[in-house]
Amino acid sequence: MTKETDDAINLVVQHFLLDEAKPLADVTDALSTIGARRSFEALGLAVSVAMLKTQKARLQAEKATLIAQGPRGSLH
Repeated sequence: MTKETDDAINLVVQHFLLDEAKPLADVTDALSTIGARRSFEALGLAVSVAMLKTQKARLQAEKATLIAQGPRGSLH
């Protein structure tokens, strides 16, 4: 896989999964690059990793919220 394809996959993942707004022209170019190279396996892997990172961040935020809502001070 070329650096150009890798960069295109990262841009698509950032735009669609990580809610990082990217210009429409850049997203369109990235999708064209991915389609031309047929690197769908790499795209699938990048999407899976991004989804796992997003879920991990969500779980950490929920954990922090639960800890913050917990009892304060000593129970003794």
